[in-house]
Amino acid sequence: MANENNGSGLTLDDIGETVLFDIFYEAGTRLGGVYVELMDKAEREGDLDALRHWRERHLGLNRERRNVDPADTEMQKRKIGEWNDRRIELESQL
Repeated sequence: MANENNGSGLTLDDIGETVLFDIFYEAGTRLGGVYVELMDKAEREGDLDALRHWRERHLGLNRERRNVDPADTEMQKRKIGEWNDRRIELESQL
């Protein structure tokens, strides 16, 4: 979940807004990377429907990330948790 500590004893509530935004942005980048890998897999397998699906998900992620206000730290925390959970779930399909 988004606000659990990572072994350091820190949670997302303990860090400044600039670092939080970097973590938020990186969570989107990591999920986006999984989408690209899934697109590549679909292309290798000749599955055009899956390729379109993952491309749309990737584009949607980019729109979603762009629409989060850099000052909205609560939304950033929610998205970090959602995106990390989704990335972990999807990695099993690679």
